[in-house]
Amino acid sequence: MAAPNYVGTQTGSNTGTSYSGSVSWGSGSNRILVLCIATKGNSPSESSLTSVTLDGTPFTQAATETSAGSGFVTRSSIYYLLDADIPDPSPGTLTISSNNSQGVVWALVEIDGASQSSVPDGFSENGSNSSQGSWSNSSTHSGDPLCIDAMSHDVNVSGTADSGQTERADLSANNGTLFVSTEEDISSPVTMGWTWTPNSNRQAHCIACFAGAIPAPNIETGNLAQGNAGGTTSHTLTTEENRGVLVLIDDESTTQASAVTYNGVNMTLVASSTATTGVGNASSMWFILDEDLPAGGASYNVSVTGLDAGASVSVVELNNVDQVIPTGSAVDTTETGAVLTSDAVATAPDGNSIAVGVLGQGNSPTVTLNDPPTGTGTWTRLFKINSPPTSAEFGCGYQNFTSSGSKTYTETGTGGSDWFRASQILAIFAEFSGDNAVFFGCNF
Repeated sequence: MAAPNYVGTQTGSNTGTSYSGSVSWGSGSNRILVLCIATKGNSPSESSLTSVTLDGTPFTQAATETSAGSGFVTRSSIYYLLDADIPDPSPGTLTISSNNSQGVVWALVEIDGASQSSVPDGFSENGSNSSQGSWSNSSTHSGDPLCIDAMSHDVNVSGTADSGQTERADLSANNGTLFVSTEEDISSPVTMGWTWTPNSNRQAHCIACFAGAIPAPNIETGNLAQGNAGGTTSHTLTTEENRGVLVLIDDESTTQASAVTYNGVNMTLVASSTATTGVGNASSMWFILDEDLPAGGASYNVSVTGLDAGASVSVVELNNVDQVIPTGSAVDTTETGAVLTSDAVATAPDGNSIAVGVLGQGNSPTVTLNDPPTGTGTWTRLFKINSPPTSAEFGCGYQNFTSSGSKTYTETGTGGSDWFRASQILAIFAEFSGDNAVFFGCNF
């Protein structure tokens, strides 16, 4: 994932116990407002902050550190506000209250394209009282974040950020100095520091690292490939990140595929569904993870064994998905009454996910699947084909979800008395998490 985008910085100061003033922000997506504050006092408690709000909404503290010496104590603090808590519309009133009369110096850094979970991705705090003219601090993080560095002093000094950092604020006032910089860094830990003149003997340093937003799971509809079990099906693979390939199969029989390969590598069965009325209908869903896929940018063959030559084969790529095999829900419908609907239910995880469902029914061309599928939310039809060409009909629908919980995929038919026989599968793929934690699955 890419690092968040730096948008801009606003600054201010006040010589009293509190600050209140207007600030503004943009309308980007996945925003975070990061507030860096310097205070000082005769003791750590006297330099502490009592309230930090935007239009009454409190900021969350990411890091805070005080200098270690006698006399004045300087404090550096980093706070943040997530997109969901940023007031709308802009501008709003920033209020900072402290326990001392020495005042505050602040810089508000706006970023977007930032992850709204696990915030911050990494942080550190370090204080010193030794007389010096330069200092650095380090933070350990897990990705490619935007790191924000805040350094405070109790005297007026002028600073220069270390190489690789971009200086965003150098604020000197009667109540001390606040340095703020940003850096995009792919190493862990990241080291950030400053050089200043004249020397200072009370410094407090904080770093907070903010990860990039995780892209939503995606289905490459333009690369859909279709064929049959009688030959190989050629599929064009992208070079996107955190990919997986789905192979969807349907056959008018009670026989399931015994194996599926992508570029010669075995795929894993997600779920299968077999209706046994009459000649039957058999559907299955197979998946392969990114680590078993070629680099991409070319076409690769899919082969299916164990089925009649006329069985339908559809191949589609997912990307930005977690690198685990999800559990699928499977439904067999063998009704002989006036039934023209079938539901499959699965559980979506927290965060973003993408659901893919298929249904094969054996009464086509008398009965045809309605467009689009229905159920929870708004489904999109990926394809609807005959399988084999003069008999069973095979349809697929998909949908992105942004909430967890039970999700229903419903297929309905038009033009006949009943399904006669049908088989249905639904699987939900979580967004890429980076930790390959076991996906808690689907229920059936």
